[in-house]
Amino acid sequence: MLYIPVALSQIFTRSHRVCVGADRYHLWLSLCRCFAMLSNDVHGDDVWCIDPRGLLTLLVTKDTYERLGLVGRRLPFKAHKDYFVIRLPLQKNAESVANVARRNEALKAWDARREREGLGAWNVVYNFDESTLPGLMFSKSQVREVVCQMTKSNDVHIPLPSLRHHPSTSQTKAQPSISDGQQPANDDDVEDWNLEMAELFEWVGMASLGSQRLKANDRVDPYVALYEYPSPSHVGNITRLRWSGLIGSTFLQSVIDIALATMKTLPAPDSGMIKPFVAITAHSCSTSPVTYIPPSPSTSDGPTRLARVDGEDTWCLFATSGAGEAQGIDFALVESLGQYDTRWG
Repeated sequence: MLYIPVALSQIFTRSHRVCVGADRYHLWLSLCRCFAMLSNDVHGDDVWCIDPRGLLTLLVTKDTYERLGLVGRRLPFKAHKDYFVIRLPLQKNAESVANVARRNEALKAWDARREREGLGAWNVVYNFDESTLPGLMFSKSQVREVVCQMTKSNDVHIPLPSLRHHPSTSQTKAQPSISDGQQPANDDDVEDWNLEMAELFEWVGMASLGSQRLKANDRVDPYVALYEYPSPSHVGNITRLRWSGLIGSTFLQSVIDIALATMKTLPAPDSGMIKPFVAITAHSCSTSPVTYIPPSPSTSDGPTRLARVDGEDTWCLFATSGAGEAQGIDFALVESLGQYDTRWG
């Protein structure tokens, strides 16, 4: 992960050249997945990022939008209709040569205006795969190595998870599903399922923080803190691995793949045995204008949101060994999104 003050027009020109070269050798998609950059400026309300699709996304105020003269869309939130999203694809032939030149001139004028107003160059943070994109590092970059921190907690209450399907998707023939237009899932069953999931992921959050409330010998005054761990449970040890920084999507996917592949190699637990599990939690950078990127990414659309310091964008994947001899994986995924995010409409 690297930090650097730099002009946006310089980044646009250099990134465009890198992505064009990658496309020339039919490696565009794999190369640009190894690069991400976002502004980290405490001055002003304008933010931007280059995501692994090779897409430069600007989230700017109405004043900046009108001065830039680039085509974008207004945010769909009534309280923040004075913000606009502009998307500039960096891959080869996505735009005409004339459009690319016009965009670069607009960004140069923006950089010059920031200098006149005393804002100066952009502070940005970025990461990339040096082995895939050699020589990409900008001069005067400050390098921060993202290393794994491992901590262990002993003698803590650990739940015995049973990841039941949601009642609406596990109806028997005697209980038709909602899609059949007949009897819906029982309200009590749905409420119980929601409670089970809430308790499980609450435990994951507290375990990630190393909370003392999970210790088997915890004797906190109930007037100070009141917590009841999920039941059934057992007392055991847990290990936490943590990476803090701007993490590339390729690395994150490798963590998920390794964790799930390891789960599949474990012997299927017999009746009464403790089932191993893994939980992976990721925090998005809420000051980035780009939120979730769809599985079939496009360079022209995708969910938008209002980038803000106090935003929320976190997901957690919980996986455990499946039942039976198939050695499959049972999993549950939860997402926590803040206000002004179109991820879920």
